[in-house]
Amino acid sequence: MTDAPSTSLPLLAAQLGVWVAQQLEPESLVFHVSQFADIAGPVDADVFERALGRVLVEAEALRVRVVERGGEVRQELVSGFDWSLIRVDVSGADDPEDGARAWMREEMRRPFDLAGGGRLFTWALLKLSDERFFWYQRCHHIVLDGYSCSLVARRVAEVYTALVGGVPCPQVSFRPLGRLVEQDRDYRDSPQHERDRAHWSAQPLTEVEPLLLSGRSAPAADFPLRQSAYLDKGAVDAVCAAAGLGPAGWTGAVLALSSAYFARLGGRDTVTVELPVTSRVTAVHRSTPGMLSNILPLTVPVPPGATITDVLAHVSASVRHLLLRQRYRQEDLHAGLGHAGGQYAFGPMVNILSFDHRLDFAGHPASAHPLTNGPVPDLALTIAPDTHPDRLRVDLHANPALYTHDDLTNHLTRLQHFARNLAIDPEQTIARVELMDSAERAQVLEEWNDTGRDLPGGTLPALFEEQVARTPDAVAVVFEGEELSYREVNEQANQLARLLIEQGAGPERFVAVALPRCAELVVALLAVLKTGAAYVPIDPDYPADRIAYILNDANPMCVITLGSNGVEAQPGTARILLDDPATRRALHA
Repeated sequence: MTDAPSTSLPLLAAQLGVWVAQQLEPESLVFHVSQFADIAGPVDADVFERALGRVLVEAEALRVRVVERGGEVRQELVSGFDWSLIRVDVSGADDPEDGARAWMREEMRRPFDLAGGGRLFTWALLKLSDERFFWYQRCHHIVLDGYSCSLVARRVAEVYTALVGGVPCPQVSFRPLGRLVEQDRDYRDSPQHERDRAHWSAQPLTEVEPLLLSGRSAPAADFPLRQSAYLDKGAVDAVCAAAGLGPAGWTGAVLALSSAYFARLGGRDTVTVELPVTSRVTAVHRSTPGMLSNILPLTVPVPPGATITDVLAHVSASVRHLLLRQRYRQEDLHAGLGHAGGQYAFGPMVNILSFDHRLDFAGHPASAHPLTNGPVPDLALTIAPDTHPDRLRVDLHANPALYTHDDLTNHLTRLQHFARNLAIDPEQTIARVELMDSAERAQVLEEWNDTGRDLPGGTLPALFEEQVARTPDAVAVVFEGEELSYREVNEQANQLARLLIEQGAGPERFVAVALPRCAELVVALLAVLKTGAAYVPIDPDYPADRIAYILNDANPMCVITLGSNGVEAQPGTARILLDDPATRRALHA
């Protein structure tokens, strides 16, 4: 790479968001974009490298290095690169495709030196046979987004085709990167930016918890899990027709279907999904590679009684309004809502890729296959046209800390079943559409409920004492470094049971147990059962009036608690304090 930059530019707002996120997680690989083109035909590697070199000169975003000087982060456009195409031949492998995919997986683990000003892209040509090649592309998200990768790929195919045919290359439509920077600055200084800020600030996005179908959250992993399937295009077209739309309305239909599916699965009347948008609203935006993509929340009502055509009508109107305000940055939106730095998910992501991913290299067709496209905190659903006209491709990415491959397979199977059922009768209420197919329904209703087991007779205290006889010194309870053997638990429970019996505990009586999670809690519950009484569990962190209500309603003959809890018994009700020295001596006598 040459050391003399010809141009220095500030970062785009989207680039700055990626820069900050990468600084928060400097070792993370989630801010990489990678894909490959599967070329069905021979490729002249030398000509292909010439085509790439020409496009590298044309696409200024690929020739930047990011530098930080004097507290300011900028991008410097470098006039040239010490660059060459990586060539990999796996045609001799037993399974060339598996070998190619293994090579790509390993290459994706190499971090880009973002802070060191290094090259921020990798291109490789993998030969699987004389008639099949993979063109592998990876870059840091700070230089290109998914739309830009498509722009670059189409231009490479165009230039390669011209070079092979020996004809002049069509004129490039790429504009200078500085034009993107100018338009980005103009927008952020404009009244439109303030109107967009007011719009997003008025959205009730903090009133509902994000829909996390796993029930928990976790930081995004470097490499999400991935499963793929297909939706029947005919089923999607049937939904479009019922809503009075032609086949071109498939983008809104799959967004409505996905949103309705997530709402049903989460048991919600309203669901918020994350919608990736290009943020490209001008001719310069649409023709210039760079990082502009954005992710914004789309709230979709799915009330009781709603049909898929109702949801589609709402989605179509809402998306139109959202696209008018798509340039307002997600980072600004999160900051306005008080979300801390890092990755925050409003809900599952639904990414609709409506632009054409088909390529042609000198008469040989190629299909694009995305590998990674930024962070996946939870679930990300990507839907795009397939090379087969009768179906849509569905890629489901998931955080491996939250989901398994089986989870992804089940989601995709349910979504296919859900779409087919709605296509049969688009006017049926969504709430009545069966989510499970016959196999999953049998598993849930029959296999999982086949819980018949031979159970031992006797009471719980008797069974516990049998275990004490078998393994008296085995560890029974562990809490914050404290361990109690079966013998110790049994002896302490027996002593506490005697104290309770002295207070009048026995069958048909209640004993309140107001203890935090601790080893003594296990002892206390067992002791109550040994007396023949029933225990009333009380969380000592409940409000005082809530505790008083429970005690008044249950009318226990005794309350087991700690003096430090501040739980008071009703007048005339005994109270045993486990942290009282006298009680401790009695339990350990």
